[in-house]
Amino acid sequence: MKKTIWFFPLLFCAFPLSAQTDTVPPVLECHPLTIFYGFECFDTVTIADLLDTVYDNQSPIPLIELGIRKRCWGAGFPENSKEIYMYPGEFTTAEIWARDTSGNTTTVTVPVYLNSLICDPGYYFMAQKPRLFSNELDPIHHVDFHLQAGNDCLGDSVNTHFNSEDTGYFGGFGYVCPIGYTSRVEPSKNEDPLNGVTTLDLTLISKHILGIAPLENPYAIIAADANQDGKVSVFDIVILRKLILGIVNELPNGKSWQFIPKNYVFPAPDNPFAPPFPLEISLPLTQPASNFEFIGVKIGDVNFSADPNQ
Repeated sequence: MKKTIWFFPLLFCAFPLSAQTDTVPPVLECHPLTIFYGFECFDTVTIADLLDTVYDNQSPIPLIELGIRKRCWGAGFPENSKEIYMYPGEFTTAEIWARDTSGNTTTVTVPVYLNSLICDPGYYFMAQKPRLFSNELDPIHHVDFHLQAGNDCLGDSVNTHFNSEDTGYFGGFGYVCPIGYTSRVEPSKNEDPLNGVTTLDLTLISKHILGIAPLENPYAIIAADANQDGKVSVFDIVILRKLILGIVNELPNGKSWQFIPKNYVFPAPDNPFAPPFPLEISLPLTQPASNFEFIGVKIGDVNFSADPNQ
């Protein structure tokens, strides 16, 4: 029997090879910098001042993006940032970033120091003395302040406290920090928790809870929250009654006053707890003196009868 032999041609298919993904970051080399002089009391440091070499295995040098910032002043690639601001005597760490066209990034850190010989150390008053007002815009006395300035990252933050006898006027309070840092001020006053708290306040809070005569002032509603849990309830009346009867001699959390930034606008005045109101002012120091103003609320005093001098 004759065998039939079949021949099958070999078919070679050419499949295109996918482009190799670039995962190699750019090469970036920089050097530290010390500026020994300056014609101004403040100076800027650019990427070019610190850059030695930058190149990439695939991206042409003109297409490599560069960025700079002070360490701890942000996260991720510093978009549209080509320089940092320095004050005399500042020793900081600069981050230099490079990013290729595939999104690979490299970062190096270098120390930078500005030593100006033509002006003083360059420190400015962090702020003028905070103004504190009661709800009747009377100055509030004997207030403690927690002051913080710096990056709060590299250990260069400065924390201090001071007590002011009279905070109804402005004046430098003798605390200094460099321009460009963030200044945070938080007042507190925990003296005389019974100041302004009477049985009349208990009656007004009860009417508010029952809906008979709701408190219309957001500061009065904050004052009614004796246990500071973000709502007004019968538990607040119980706490204030114990305070009046002498069963307890302090309010929860040891606070007898709350301080809210004066320019804060309550989104819902009938419910000042949502969202939570701020208890501090934090802002970048961009000028020799920044103003901090607060409204003080005596906890438990919903008719604002407290003596701000006590």
